[in-house]
Amino acid sequence: MIHILVAAHAKVGVNILLGAEFILGQQERTHSIEYQVGDNLNLLKMQFQEVFDGLGEEDSLLIFIDLYGGSLCNVAASFMSKLSKRNAVRCECISGVNLPMVLYALENRDREECGLVDLKEECLNVGLGGIRDIKAEFRL
Repeated sequence: MIHILVAAHAKVGVNILLGAEFILGQQERTHSIEYQVGDNLNLLKMQFQEVFDGLGEEDSLLIFIDLYGGSLCNVAASFMSKLSKRNAVRCECISGVNLPMVLYALENRDREECGLVDLKEECLNVGLGGIRDIKAEFRL
């Protein structure tokens, strides 16, 4: 089963998940990590470790990060590197999280024909497609 993790600065991640639940209803297999002012990297690593420790052998994880190259991104990449070397939990990660891509992931993660890598690619497309120039779109 595919779990969804949204890791972001302050309360961005938890609020994206709350927004998704507002639209879709309560969701299971979702996780959020908040990186707050004053948090150190050890705490951040512990939060990621807790999520990974809660996954079963058959589970996989799609991580959404708010900012490419930041602490959250780097810690996620470090965990993904360790996991791939051990052939452990399958994991993919996308930076630049937005609500459309998380909605898509939640709505489609249980499709029988949708694997983790396919879901990641589809979420990337949906996320980019959700970024629009409203003035141009509405011809204002």
